[in-house]
Order: sequence, then C-alpha cells, then structure tokens
Amino acid sequence: MIKALWQRKMLSWLDKRIPTTSKISLEHSSIFIFPSRFGGTFLILCLALFVLGSNYQNNLMLILCYLLLSFFLVNLLASYRNFALLTFKQGKLNPVFAGENAELPVWISSASHKDKSAHGRIHVHLWGETDAVVFDLDTPDNPTIVSMPCPSRGVMKLPRITFNSYYPFGLFRTWTHLSFSANQWVYPAPLVAPTPMPIESQSQHEAIKQELSNATGQDEFDSLKDYRVGEPLHHVAWKQVAKGRGMISKVFSSNQAAEIWLVLDSVNELEKQLSEFSYLVQELSKEQQYFGLRLGQLTIEPAVGEEHRKSCLEALSTYKQP
Repeated sequence: MIKALWQRKMLSWLDKRIPTTSKISLEHSSIFIFPSRFGGTFLILCLALFVLGSNYQNNLMLILCYLLLSFFLVNLLASYRNFALLTFKQGKLNPVFAGENAELPVWISSASHKDKSAHGRIHVHLWGETDAVVFDLDTPDNPTIVSMPCPSRGVMKLPRITFNSYYPFGLFRTWTHLSFSANQWVYPAPLVAPTPMPIESQSQHEAIKQELSNATGQDEFDSLKDYRVGEPLHHVAWKQVAKGRGMISKVFSSNQAAEIWLVLDSVNELEKQLSEFSYLVQELSKEQQYFGLRLGQLTIEPAVGEEHRKSCLEALSTYKQP
C-alpha cells in the first residue's frame, strides 16, 4: 500500500519535472545522480582514513583521505557531464495482440559538444523493473529494444523507462526516467471461432463458410471503382492506369456476393466475442474477403485491405460495454 502510494506520488512529480515527449536531450532538470553502492563503500573508506589519521595524527593518512575525496568529487562532475550529452528518441511502435510483448525501439545518440561524446554503458529497463538491456555508447547498435508486456486490449500508455549509467568508475549512478509520447495499440487476443460468424442471416452464415474455402472471387467482371490501399494489385485496371486515369480497381460479382457482416449480438461474454472477431478479421483479411463490422452504434462498412483490417481491429480494441 505504502509502496504503491509512493510510486503514484513519484510518477506525478516526474510528469511535472520530465514531461512526456518523443525526443529529449538530457539537461539538469531530467538527470538524477547519487553515489552507487560502490561509491558509498568508497566514502566509508575515506571516513575511516580521516578518523585514523586524526586519532594517530598521521598526515599521510589525511592526505590520502583528501586525495580520494577529490577523486570522488571529480568523478561526480565527469559522470554528470557524460550523461548530459545523451539524446533519446522513440521509434515506431507496431500493434500487438493482448498477451504479447510490445517492442519499443529507442534511439540513443551522443550529442557531440566541443569534440566530446558520451562513453560507457547505458542500462535500460522499465520503471520499477530490474531486468535491463545494456547499450554500449562506444560501440552503438541502434536502436535498443525495450520489451513491454501488454496483458489487455486497448490503447496502452507507455510506462516510464529508466536509463542508468555508472560511467566512468562506478562511484556514481546517473539516471533518468523518460516518458515517450507514443501509444501502443493492443488488439484483442485472437480466439479461434468454431464457425465464421456473420449474424445477419443463415444464408450469409453459409456464404462465409463457402467463401473462406474458395479463392478470392475473380469470376465475372462487374464494374470499376477507386483503388483502396491494401487491395490486391491483380485487381488493378492497369489499362486505365496507363491512360493516366489514376489507380482504379476492378470489381467482380463474386466479391460483391461475398460481403460479410460481423455483428456483436449481445454483451454476454463480451471479451470472448471480441477475441473471436479479432480472429475472423485476420482470417477474412488474409482471404481478401469483403466484410463489415457492427459494434453497438459503430458501423464499419464492408471493405477489404490492410487499412480496413486495421480499422476493424482498432475498433475491437477500444470497444466499451454500453
């Protein structure tokens, strides 16, 4: 309870101190630095030398103590300046299905300043986690991939990501907690449906079974229409394209007959139905079948192609029970 409250307070404070962004160059307000465990042990050694040197009036011990403390403070400045040279930029996020891990690519670069560049290793992990990915600034291999669990459907806000450095001698831990602005789409986990699920009529129900087992309809030419991104290229009327009339697709009569409606009939077992629709959207898209989707008040007209598949899956991801 106390830990959860502390984390909420910290996240609220970080939101004000380090706002969400897609790219950030580190500065004093976004950098934290504190002695590491090794650094704490180093300080205890310095304290022991000071106590012994004072008690035994041994100037050599005192000089060694002051020398080590000077080295400690110089390392403090070097650690901060090295970390302040870094710039972090988010990459493109690909949608995933619930239960899978999303992969966020992060580009780490060293902003050269007066012929200086950052060195050492950066340990990258999610806020509150311990498993880290190591990025070597001296032999950069961009981007570094941060894996994030996605347990449920919806639009997931990315958690804060922690970047640590112990350069140069491990006496200080320098770190930051960054929040990137991209959102992760999480589609419902596909659940194999025992039969295709058009709900409009029994004839449509039989049509799905037949169309799923047949190749994409190309039986009889019917008409021309504007080309939609994602439609198969063999449907393009290339003669019309050659005449400069733009991208035009051929419509076949079997395609029109194969229009299918996926309709959410009730909110009972909602998550199961959404998962089954997620599976059917994938399968129908693979077969280049025309289908539409009805979720409550939302209607997506029958179409085909990658953009249509994406629109349907996003609608399934964000649907809420009325």
